[in-house]
Amino acid sequence: MLRFEAIVEEVIAAPMPCGAHVVRREVMNVSRRLENVQARVLICVLAFKYMHKPSSPKIGRLIDRDHSTVLHAVCCFKRDFAVYEKVYQILCRRLSAKVQQKAARRQLAILSLEEVAA
Repeated sequence: MLRFEAIVEEVIAAPMPCGAHVVRREVMNVSRRLENVQARVLICVLAFKYMHKPSSPKIGRLIDRDHSTVLHAVCCFKRDFAVYEKVYQILCRRLSAKVQQKAARRQLAILSLEEVAA
């Protein structure tokens, strides 16, 4: 599982489905520009997938929105999946790689602790 910040950084680094890039302060602001809305939608969906024990109120607090806004974002993502599909797949590959790296580091740390204890 990943921290919320790691998810946000990956979304901000990727071009949005509309082709534009986003800036963190604008994504977390009240802006309704298409690229910022698309970034928030992707953040909500990916947070549900990659955070530890995600909930709509928890994600809403992290993006300064209400839990119902988070649920609406997920519904919009499902409805407009064709728009988000390419960017979503890229972000899922990147975030899955991060999860695997984190698990490998954790396993390495466990093995080194076992060697010290032996």
